[in-house]
Amino acid sequence: MKDKNSNNSNILSRIEPRGGLREAILDRIEMAERRRALYKIVFCSVTMPLSLVGFATAVYYTYTACVSSGFFSYLALAFSDGRALTSAFGDFILSIVETVPLLQITALFGALFVVISLSKMAVIAVSDILHINHSVKNYGY
Repeated sequence: MKDKNSNNSNILSRIEPRGGLREAILDRIEMAERRRALYKIVFCSVTMPLSLVGFATAVYYTYTACVSSGFFSYLALAFSDGRALTSAFGDFILSIVETVPLLQITALFGALFVVISLSKMAVIAVSDILHINHSVKNYGY
């Protein structure tokens, strides 16, 4: 018995498309890929300034929270007096943990992640337009 699928693939391999059809299809695919890359660049150019403003705001809020909570004071104590630090190390660690502004630091890292992701997306889109081979290509964007 012959396999039907092998017979069909044999027939399809012998069929040649009309003259220039293959090139026309490949050209259309390339144009669609370039258009998609251009849309990504436009998206990044619009959202990058907003994300940079968000990152600067997160840096400001993190700095303000560190100053107001006394985190910088405890951090400066760690580098100034080693004996006091070693004698009351448990109290020092608890004080540091109590004064860490976790919400602001989380917002700071979130904004940094967005800036880095947009930068990566823009670089990949530009390299797609310029036909530059890149080693890390994420098709999820």
